[in-house]
Amino acid sequence: MNLGNFKTGLLSVLISIAVTVLGGLILYYFQNKKPKIQYSVEKILPFESQTEKLNIYHITIENNGNEVAEDVVCKIDINPASIKEYRTNSESPISIKDSILKKEIDVKTSTLNPEENYRVSILASSKSNFPNKPIVKVRAKGVIGEEIKNVSNNDSFGSLLLNNKDLILYATIASILTLLVRRKIIKDDEDNEKHLGDQNEIIAYLCGINDLNNQIERYLTLPNKTSYWSEMDRLTAIAISSNDVQLTNNTIALIENLIVYANMAKSSIGIGEFNLAKLYKKLNDEAKFNEKLNLAKEKMPKLIETRMKVDPFFTNN
Repeated sequence: MNLGNFKTGLLSVLISIAVTVLGGLILYYFQNKKPKIQYSVEKILPFESQTEKLNIYHITIENNGNEVAEDVVCKIDINPASIKEYRTNSESPISIKDSILKKEIDVKTSTLNPEENYRVSILASSKSNFPNKPIVKVRAKGVIGEEIKNVSNNDSFGSLLLNNKDLILYATIASILTLLVRRKIIKDDEDNEKHLGDQNEIIAYLCGINDLNNQIERYLTLPNKTSYWSEMDRLTAIAISSNDVQLTNNTIALIENLIVYANMAKSSIGIGEFNLAKLYKKLNDEAKFNEKLNLAKEKMPKLIETRMKVDPFFTNN
């Protein structure tokens, strides 16, 4: 297995996982962009006087979603106890309307922004028992309120995983499939029809079989990786300026073999065909020149047209 391909494959897998998870989170956020009305109840230890028993309840209603909640209605019942006094308050400037109807506290607000909340405090009295907690019913436009459960950090994490199970499942499947595909590519790399590997080494190999031995050491000792298209440009320029027919033919053979043998991008193939057209033009082979130039234009028509405009080989001939 080629170490460079392994690193490339691993990097591709990591990028794919990151993109999948991030994309999933973004998609999940927008798909679940809605208000989430929740409430919590706090009960104070009861106080008993000679004439009656008293207790205090605090009910907090909040929007834990990511969109404004509209027409929020909350009804609170503390039966069998009685409501002695109550009040509503909020740290935010929320318009709250409250009333008592049939021994229920009825609280309404037209809007509740994300992370906003208000509290209803009730002083309850009873000659017998108090409910463990009030009966609270909350709703908003298109939303039913739910109680916030007191859970540990571990339970909260588990709940988060459960609520996002579809996202996690999709991300896991996508990551596994990406890993399997990359492993398959790397595994089959040495037996692939096109050689996918270190470009310096591939060009060095083709230089050796096309009588360009003076270039082999350069490619094997270059400190940085080169690119197919830039090296085809460089070798073509050397051949044309040399006026050496044999060197030109050897360069043609190398580029022809490189296009057939190496796994390269479409743009690099187009540039390769363009360089072949120049080399055949240098040899006055008009038929081959036109053939290769047309192949180059088929691959990258706009780029080839631009190259012909700026390349002195064409502008001066």
